[in-house]
Amino acid sequence: GESVAWVAHIAGFVFGMALAVASTVVLMRMLVDQDRLSTRAGHVAVGWLIVEDLFTVIALVVLPVLATDARDLTAFGMPLLLALGKAALFALIVWFVGTRLVSRLMARIARTRSEELFTLGVFVVALGVAVIAASVFHVSVALGAFFAGLVVGQSRFGPQASGYMTPFRDVFSALFFVSVGMLFNPLFVLTHPLLVVAAFTGRVTTVAGC
Repeated sequence: GESVAWVAHIAGFVFGMALAVASTVVLMRMLVDQDRLSTRAGHVAVGWLIVEDLFTVIALVVLPVLATDARDLTAFGMPLLLALGKAALFALIVWFVGTRLVSRLMARIARTRSEELFTLGVFVVALGVAVIAASVFHVSVALGAFFAGLVVGQSRFGPQASGYMTPFRDVFSALFFVSVGMLFNPLFVLTHPLLVVAAFTGRVTTVAGC
């Protein structure tokens, strides 16, 4: 009845968001390989990627709320406000503590002139903030890692951390796409060919429109 239709609307909304968001890693790599990053089209593409990344931050807060048992839009009001409040409080705490504690910690580690220790420190900060985000504030681990990256990146050690993390970026990107590929079920293509074609067509249309 109405509950089934509501679930279908939510599923369609989430699926539409997934189709509309492009992969920053893949597109940036393609622009660099084709030497188009400094062109006007490259600048427009990077601008859209930034907008989509900001949208993804909001989606990371909203999606857990959509997974609840609410049966209409009005039932999402309080859970959504609570989720947004937790995310905002978490962001303020991370920013306040990060600009003071993390910067001093990174400065002490940098004075040791140990590349291994500095790299380990960046990993500890990122994973620590991500775990706190999930266990204490009940927001996604990905959102916690995102805020941790912002804190480290905005510090004066951001370029140094970025340089040390560059080799790991390709490894984590490969692991991400491999893990997503492992979720693929070939039987779904055989049993629902029209849905696959429709989704593929919609995705191509979205990319062409951008």
